[in-house]
Amino acid sequence: MYINFTQLSTFFINKSRFYIDICLFLKLIYLNTLTNKILFIKCVLSLRLFLYNLRLVLSFIGGRRLAENFAVSLENVSVSYGENDVLKNFNLNIKSGEFVTLLGPSGCGKTTILKLIGGFTNADSGKIYLSSKDVTNLPPHKREVNTVFQNYALFNHLNVFENIAFGPRVKKRKEKEINSIVKNMLKLVSLSGFEERSVESLSGGQQQRVAIARALANEPKVLLLDEPLAALDLKLRKDMQTELKNIQKKMGITFVFFTHDQEEALSMANTVVVMDGGKIQQVGSPTDIYNEPKNA
Repeated sequence: MYINFTQLSTFFINKSRFYIDICLFLKLIYLNTLTNKILFIKCVLSLRLFLYNLRLVLSFIGGRRLAENFAVSLENVSVSYGENDVLKNFNLNIKSGEFVTLLGPSGCGKTTILKLIGGFTNADSGKIYLSSKDVTNLPPHKREVNTVFQNYALFNHLNVFENIAFGPRVKKRKEKEINSIVKNMLKLVSLSGFEERSVESLSGGQQQRVAIARALANEPKVLLLDEPLAALDLKLRKDMQTELKNIQKKMGITFVFFTHDQEEALSMANTVVVMDGGKIQQVGSPTDIYNEPKNA
């Protein structure tokens, strides 16, 4: 049976009925210790200490239970460049298995958040958690996160097979495992039979599929996508929106998509995070964001 410790803590500590019960309890102690004021004071102090420790324990357990449900958590994160505060006491929680889009104009802080999650930049203050693990000071290669960049960042001197196999090779997987991983990834992105092709001979959409396959071959818990559709033409962009949604459903891992394109965000994500000026303006489903925007 699942117990919500956060709610339990709130019930014990904050409900007025609980305070009334405590007052009655203190009155009972007082009536039975009238002749011994020192005993009464000791009872009161012991009770206060008990309540304080109870609150700490329940809050800790509740917080741990809550954190386990999130693939990504940013807690009170601040980043500044000179006198310019990009993020200030920023908080964001992303549930495991979600397709989340961060939507906002250039300069709103999207890229900074991507770099923080990926480990490409350090926060001035605050904490970053991946699946409740504190990764604030971990380098990128020690985080279970991969990134698909806008320019794909493929290795032009390697063919399609070797591009996708690069991550598993670095992890020193066996050759038989690598062959199986690459085969599965190519099938996932509909590029079976392209193993020996040069990446320079591929179209933009095909290069993007290879970049996605290469990222997924490392079996990340979180995949960051930095405006990966921006360089594609309209038809390819529409096709890849559908492909990305299907891939995310098949893999079941957390996708965090960064874009300034409103239509792209609303058509792809389960949850949209609208940002402006380094702050979250609204979080909700695409339907909620579209039908009931909180501000202009």
